[in-house]
Amino acid sequence: MILSLLFFALAAMCNSIMDNTKDHFYKSIFNSPKFDQNWWNTETSWKNKYIDRSINKGVDKSKPIFLTDSWHYFKFLMVVLLALSAATFDIKFLWWEFPLIIISYGIVWIAVFNFFYNKILNKF
Repeated sequence: MILSLLFFALAAMCNSIMDNTKDHFYKSIFNSPKFDQNWWNTETSWKNKYIDRSINKGVDKSKPIFLTDSWHYFKFLMVVLLALSAATFDIKFLWWEFPLIIISYGIVWIAVFNFFYNKILNKF
């Protein structure tokens, strides 16, 4: 169950990156010359899936869309990590332990998400 919880926590971290780049990009650590703004800034990075970043030229099919910008990349990772969390979860538990497990996973998600969203990923 530890491995499952680790994958779950990493999925929460990915979700915090997605929301941080979407909601608070300009005060995030990603708003820096160290990071490619065309990949991290969701206001414009969505254009990367198009040929020459032009909607009129159509979708660039030379690479998967999840590789074209940070939001889609971390969404892909979040889904994969959630699947790994489910796949590595040991379902051998007593019926009364189920609510404790749900609460534990909820606390881990909220704690990891908030830690990264509010502390790690913000400049301020």
